[in-house]
Amino acid sequence: MRLIVQGEGPESRSNSPAEWCYSAAMITVIFVEADGTVMNCQGEVGQTLMECAVGAGVTGIIARCGGGLSCLTCHCYPSGEKVVALPEPGADELEVLPFVNGYRADSRMACQIQLSAEMDGIEVRLPESQLNDDLIED
Repeated sequence: MRLIVQGEGPESRSNSPAEWCYSAAMITVIFVEADGTVMNCQGEVGQTLMECAVGAGVTGIIARCGGGLSCLTCHCYPSGEKVVALPEPGADELEVLPFVNGYRADSRMACQIQLSAEMDGIEVRLPESQLNDDLIED
């Protein structure tokens, strides 16, 4: 992902517009849908796992509330050796996890996981369905 940032640089002193370009640090996130479909996605360090999934079109993450931890439709199962890089779930996440469809000891909410460089190559498995699938009309 390339971000274009308008700024003041040497060119701006001559009243010409200046564009400063930089590339955000990117990592690979491997999403595995319940049917076995594997998607290798690029995520930006600092964004949430949910934002990465939605941006890449991962169908198993619905993210109806956009990251507010209120819809429970970004439930996932991070797995593999990179799990140690995940932050511990906060009190709010721990409170809602028992209510997700397919809850397991390794369940997490993707909206609560901020990507870091140490997570590069993390595998994230997805449940067969999200809790509110049948309750939400498209």
